[in-house]
Amino acid sequence: MIVVLAELTAPPAASTQLSGALTALAGATLTESGCLRYKASQDLAEPGQFHLNEVWRDEAALAAHFRSGHMASFLSIARQIGVTSRFMQYFETDSPRALNPTEFVRQHS
Repeated sequence: MIVVLAELTAPPAASTQLSGALTALAGATLTESGCLRYKASQDLAEPGQFHLNEVWRDEAALAAHFRSGHMASFLSIARQIGVTSRFMQYFETDSPRALNPTEFVRQHS
């Protein structure tokens, strides 16, 4: 599995437009066969800042996503409104597991 974390920044005046574009992108992306999770959220403390959290079956699924028509449409809109990426990182894992935050803190305190 591939986990992707990213931050996108738009000029504050374009936050609503970026939010709409991300909503459309997420809806289309979630229909891709290799997409296990795709979540975009707006930072409440920093106008124009958005966080993406994605989980993909494998690297081939992520590569196909970047070649998709809906990703091309999103990138076109993002360029038009001046979106920049402050951070993008991905991680590979062979054995994902759920983490109970309460139990984790108790065990590591």
